[in-house]
Amino acid sequence: MRLIFPNSEHAPLDLANGLFTVGTASSAQIVLTAISIGEKHADIQFNNGTAMISPGTPEALILINNARVLRATEFKSGDLLQLGDVRIRVVATDKAVVNPVPITVKRQEEDDGRTKIRSALPKFMLRGVSGVTFGKIFPLSGVTVIGRAPECDLSIPTDEISRRHAELRVSQDGVMVEDLGSANGTFVNDRRVTRELLKHGDELRFDQLRFQLIAPGKEMLQNTQAAPQSAANQSGSAAGAQASAARGMPSWMWALFIVVALVLLFVAAKFSGSI
Repeated sequence: MRLIFPNSEHAPLDLANGLFTVGTASSAQIVLTAISIGEKHADIQFNNGTAMISPGTPEALILINNARVLRATEFKSGDLLQLGDVRIRVVATDKAVVNPVPITVKRQEEDDGRTKIRSALPKFMLRGVSGVTFGKIFPLSGVTVIGRAPECDLSIPTDEISRRHAELRVSQDGVMVEDLGSANGTFVNDRRVTRELLKHGDELRFDQLRFQLIAPGKEMLQNTQAAPQSAANQSGSAAGAQASAARGMPSWMWALFIVVALVLLFVAAKFSGSI
């Protein structure tokens, strides 16, 4: 088990069997110098995979997943600890990397004895547009649980989401998102929801972690339709530019044009015998 400090108050720490004192005292095994940390703020006991944390003093602020800790309490991989103002992410040692954040996607396959022919593109995908998922694509099929717990179908170990944050269920009409009692909420187009049907182009947000729902078939169709329209717009823009150029001729050029026209008319009339 590893403790990771997102704001670099301490280097990542792998827990070994034993007792660790956390505080500002120089004798502490984990020294944190933040103002909100006491000299002996907490004790962490780790024994054969089981981790316990207890307050060093009655007034010491300790939270596990935003719940106050008043006595020795067990914490596990995927939990978020908070000591004073210091946040600590707990991850399994074999999955712990600081940068980049590991994002795992479990394959959702069913074996009903039939041969399956997979389509080239999934019906819906999530495109990460912020944070650790920026630029990443996550295909959706069936039911997908998103959270920071390793057992989630889409596991994103970041402080912004809960262990089991939301469930996504693909249907013919779109993707139904259901919040699973998360701490920071689930939002569709900046509106907090409990249950909502997502359509192509909608934005899905978990606290500050944002995604866009994409239907690849619709996106390709939109791009195909946009191409001739763009060409028509360019053609129209060229014609408009010519008209604008004509309208933008200076007054002296118009006067010269009129004088030349009158001279030509006079010459033509003289030769025709009208004058």
